[in-house]
Amino acid sequence: MRKAAVITGLFRQDRYDYPLEVIRELLVNALMHRDYSPGARGSQIQVELYRDRLVVRSPGGLFGNVVAPLLGTSEQSSSSRNSSLAKLLSDLPVYGREDHAISENRGSGLPTVMSTLRRAGMSPAAFDVAPGRVQVTVPQHALLGVETIEWIGNLGQDGLTNTQHLDERPKPAIEKPEWTQNWMRSSRQSVPDTTPPDHWSPFSG
Repeated sequence: MRKAAVITGLFRQDRYDYPLEVIRELLVNALMHRDYSPGARGSQIQVELYRDRLVVRSPGGLFGNVVAPLLGTSEQSSSSRNSSLAKLLSDLPVYGREDHAISENRGSGLPTVMSTLRRAGMSPAAFDVAPGRVQVTVPQHALLGVETIEWIGNLGQDGLTNTQHLDERPKPAIEKPEWTQNWMRSSRQSVPDTTPPDHWSPFSG
Protein backbone atom coordinates (compact mmCIF):
# COMPACT_ATOMS: atom_id res chain seq x y z
CA MET A 1 0.00 0.00 0.00
CA ARG A 2 1.39 3.35 -1.02
CA LYS A 3 2.03 6.28 1.28
CA ALA A 4 2.06 9.97 0.35
CA ALA A 5 3.01 13.07 2.31
CA VAL A 6 0.68 16.08 2.47
CA ILE A 7 2.21 19.37 3.60
CA THR A 8 -0.11 21.70 5.52
CA GLY A 9 1.67 24.86 6.57
CA LEU A 10 4.76 23.79 8.48
CA PHE A 11 3.52 20.29 9.18
CA ARG A 12 3.68 17.06 7.20
CA GLN A 13 0.99 14.39 7.32
CA ASP A 14 1.42 10.88 5.94
CA ARG A 15 -1.56 9.53 4.03
CA TYR A 16 -1.99 6.00 2.75
CA ASP A 17 -4.10 4.76 -0.13
CA TYR A 18 -6.70 3.85 2.49
CA PRO A 19 -7.14 5.47 5.92
CA LEU A 20 -5.73 3.16 8.58
CA GLU A 21 -8.88 3.55 10.66
CA VAL A 22 -10.92 2.18 7.75
CA ILE A 23 -8.70 -0.91 7.47
CA ARG A 24 -8.80 -1.53 11.21
CA GLU A 25 -12.59 -1.20 11.42
CA LEU A 26 -13.16 -3.52 8.46
CA LEU A 27 -10.87 -6.21 9.86
CA VAL A 28 -12.36 -6.01 13.34
CA ASN A 29 -15.88 -6.09 11.92
CA ALA A 30 -15.07 -9.15 9.79
CA LEU A 31 -13.43 -10.94 12.72
CA MET A 32 -16.23 -10.20 15.17
CA HIS A 33 -19.23 -10.92 12.94
CA ARG A 34 -18.06 -13.83 10.81
CA ASP A 35 -19.71 -17.22 11.09
CA TYR A 36 -17.83 -19.63 13.39
CA SER A 37 -20.37 -22.44 13.19
CA PRO A 38 -19.36 -25.96 12.02
CA GLY A 39 -20.92 -25.23 8.63
CA ALA A 40 -18.42 -22.43 8.03
CA ARG A 41 -15.42 -24.38 9.33
CA GLY A 42 -12.46 -23.95 7.01
CA SER A 43 -13.75 -20.67 5.57
CA GLN A 44 -11.40 -17.74 6.03
CA ILE A 45 -11.66 -13.99 6.14
CA GLN A 46 -10.22 -12.77 2.85
CA VAL A 47 -8.47 -9.44 2.36
CA GLU A 48 -7.68 -8.60 -1.26
CA LEU A 49 -5.73 -5.51 -2.25
CA TYR A 50 -5.98 -4.46 -5.89
CA ARG A 51 -4.60 -1.43 -7.69
CA ASP A 52 -7.95 0.34 -7.56
CA ARG A 53 -9.80 -1.17 -4.59
CA LEU A 54 -9.62 -2.96 -1.25
CA VAL A 55 -11.93 -5.94 -0.70
CA VAL A 56 -12.69 -7.57 2.66
CA ARG A 57 -14.82 -10.73 2.54
CA SER A 58 -16.20 -12.39 5.66
CA PRO A 59 -17.85 -15.85 5.90
CA GLY A 60 -21.49 -15.82 6.95
CA GLY A 61 -24.38 -13.57 5.99
CA LEU A 62 -26.04 -10.86 8.04
CA PHE A 63 -27.20 -11.77 11.54
CA GLY A 64 -30.21 -10.74 13.57
CA ASN A 65 -32.16 -7.67 12.52
CA VAL A 66 -29.33 -6.14 10.44
CA VAL A 67 -30.46 -5.38 6.88
CA ALA A 68 -28.26 -4.71 3.86
CA PRO A 69 -29.68 -1.29 2.78
CA LEU A 70 -28.82 0.24 6.17
CA LEU A 71 -25.23 -1.01 6.39
CA GLY A 72 -22.86 1.85 7.10
CA THR A 73 -25.62 4.32 7.99
CA SER A 74 -26.58 5.83 11.32
CA GLU A 75 -29.79 3.72 11.21
CA GLN A 76 -27.91 0.42 11.09
CA SER A 77 -28.95 -2.00 13.83
CA SER A 78 -26.47 -3.60 16.21
CA SER A 79 -26.64 -7.39 16.44
CA SER A 80 -23.76 -9.64 17.45
CA ARG A 81 -23.46 -13.24 16.25
CA ASN A 82 -20.53 -13.85 18.63
CA SER A 83 -21.34 -12.05 21.86
CA SER A 84 -18.42 -13.46 23.86
CA LEU A 85 -15.90 -12.39 21.21
CA ALA A 86 -17.56 -8.98 20.94
CA LYS A 87 -17.24 -8.50 24.72
CA LEU A 88 -13.57 -9.53 24.60
CA LEU A 89 -12.75 -7.08 21.78
CA SER A 90 -14.55 -4.27 23.60
CA ASP A 91 -12.26 -4.80 26.60
CA LEU A 92 -9.00 -4.85 24.62
CA PRO A 93 -7.32 -1.46 24.03
CA VAL A 94 -5.92 -0.38 20.68
CA TYR A 95 -2.11 -0.65 20.57
CA GLY A 96 -0.63 2.72 21.49
CA ARG A 97 -4.05 4.17 22.40
CA GLU A 98 -4.99 2.83 25.80
CA ASP A 99 -8.15 4.97 25.95
CA HIS A 100 -9.63 3.34 22.81
CA ALA A 101 -11.01 -0.20 22.70
CA ILE A 102 -10.59 -2.37 19.61
CA SER A 103 -14.37 -2.56 19.27
CA GLU A 104 -17.14 -0.48 20.80
CA ASN A 105 -19.65 -3.32 20.27
CA ARG A 106 -22.38 -0.80 19.43
CA GLY A 107 -22.72 -1.25 15.69
CA SER A 108 -20.55 1.79 15.01
CA GLY A 109 -17.81 0.08 12.96
CA LEU A 110 -19.24 0.41 9.44
CA PRO A 111 -20.67 3.92 10.01
CA THR A 112 -17.16 4.90 11.16
CA VAL A 113 -15.76 3.47 7.91
CA MET A 114 -18.17 5.57 5.85
CA SER A 115 -17.56 8.79 7.75
CA THR A 116 -13.78 8.30 7.65
CA LEU A 117 -13.86 7.78 3.89
CA ARG A 118 -15.97 10.90 3.52
CA ARG A 119 -13.51 12.99 5.50
CA ALA A 120 -10.72 11.64 3.30
CA GLY A 121 -12.64 12.64 0.16
CA MET A 122 -12.88 9.04 -1.03
CA SER A 123 -15.76 7.13 -2.58
CA PRO A 124 -18.02 5.37 -0.07
CA ALA A 125 -17.66 1.65 0.52
CA ALA A 126 -19.94 -0.75 -1.35
CA PHE A 127 -21.60 -3.69 0.42
CA ASP A 128 -22.36 -6.99 -1.30
CA VAL A 129 -24.41 -9.31 0.90
CA ALA A 130 -25.14 -12.96 0.12
CA PRO A 131 -26.45 -15.82 2.32
CA GLY A 132 -22.93 -17.18 2.85
CA ARG A 133 -20.78 -14.05 3.02
CA VAL A 134 -20.56 -10.28 3.39
CA GLN A 135 -18.17 -8.36 1.15
CA VAL A 136 -17.05 -4.76 1.53
CA THR A 137 -15.29 -2.99 -1.34
CA VAL A 138 -13.50 0.32 -0.85
CA PRO A 139 -12.49 2.16 -4.05
CA GLN A 140 -8.99 3.59 -3.94
CA HIS A 141 -9.48 6.83 -5.83
CA ALA A 142 -10.07 10.16 -4.15
CA LEU A 143 -12.70 12.49 -5.54
CA LEU A 144 -11.64 15.88 -4.27
CA GLY A 145 -8.63 18.02 -3.42
CA VAL A 146 -7.27 18.49 0.08
CA GLU A 147 -8.94 21.89 0.71
CA THR A 148 -12.37 20.65 -0.40
CA ILE A 149 -11.92 17.46 1.64
CA GLU A 150 -11.29 19.49 4.79
CA TRP A 151 -14.31 21.71 4.09
CA ILE A 152 -16.62 18.73 3.62
CA GLY A 153 -15.22 17.10 6.75
CA ASN A 154 -16.46 20.09 8.78
CA LEU A 155 -20.06 19.68 7.58
CA GLY A 156 -20.79 16.75 9.88
CA GLN A 157 -22.94 14.96 7.29
CA ASP A 158 -22.96 11.15 7.17
CA GLY A 159 -23.52 8.81 4.27
CA LEU A 160 -22.72 11.14 1.37
CA THR A 161 -22.55 9.53 -2.06
CA ASN A 162 -20.15 10.55 -4.83
CA THR A 163 -22.71 12.96 -6.30
CA GLN A 164 -23.53 14.42 -2.90
CA HIS A 165 -19.83 14.90 -2.24
CA LEU A 166 -19.66 17.15 -5.28
CA ASP A 167 -23.03 18.81 -4.65
CA GLU A 168 -21.96 19.81 -1.12
CA ARG A 169 -19.32 22.17 -2.47
CA PRO A 170 -20.36 25.85 -2.36
CA LYS A 171 -21.68 27.18 -5.65
CA PRO A 172 -21.49 30.84 -6.69
CA ALA A 173 -24.80 32.63 -7.12
CA ILE A 174 -25.64 33.40 -10.75
CA GLU A 175 -27.43 36.70 -11.27
CA LYS A 176 -29.05 37.82 -14.51
CA PRO A 177 -27.67 41.04 -16.02
CA GLU A 178 -29.78 44.15 -15.47
CA TRP A 179 -30.54 44.55 -19.19
CA THR A 180 -31.92 40.98 -19.24
CA GLN A 181 -34.20 41.68 -16.30
CA ASN A 182 -35.46 44.91 -17.93
CA TRP A 183 -36.04 43.12 -21.24
CA MET A 184 -38.03 40.33 -19.59
CA ARG A 185 -40.08 42.91 -17.67
CA SER A 186 -40.88 44.96 -20.78
CA SER A 187 -41.67 41.81 -22.79
CA ARG A 188 -44.26 40.72 -20.26
CA GLN A 189 -45.88 44.16 -20.36
CA SER A 190 -46.03 44.31 -24.18
CA VAL A 191 -47.66 40.91 -24.77
CA PRO A 192 -51.37 41.45 -25.55
CA ASP A 193 -54.03 39.55 -23.67
CA THR A 194 -55.37 36.88 -26.01
CA THR A 195 -57.61 35.11 -23.53
CA PRO A 196 -61.09 34.70 -25.13
CA PRO A 197 -64.02 36.20 -23.22
CA ASP A 198 -66.70 34.08 -21.61
CA HIS A 199 -69.23 32.57 -24.02
CA TRP A 200 -66.99 33.44 -26.98
CA SER A 201 -67.81 31.66 -30.27
CA PRO A 202 -65.97 31.82 -33.60
CA PHE A 203 -69.40 32.18 -35.29
CA SER A 204 -70.52 35.16 -33.25
CA GLY A 205 -70.74 38.50 -35.03
